[in-house]
Amino acid sequence: MEGCPLPADVIDKFKSACAQYGYGPGQILPHDSYLINLGHPVTEALEKSREAFLDEVQRCEQLG
Repeated sequence: MEGCPLPADVIDKFKSACAQYGYGPGQILPHDSYLINLGHPVTEALEKSREAFLDEVQRCEQLG
């Protein structure tokens, strides 16, 4: 359950805008999907939630 990869130009634009307007990593808070539930009691849904969460963490890492 992976989203589309972030294109390099989108990553570059994000980083440029952050630098231009003086935003650092300590000022940007990521927000995850409401559908992710890392405490889900159903194994299949829990696995999907974990996969989606890891995908979001990787996107955050890409953006810095």
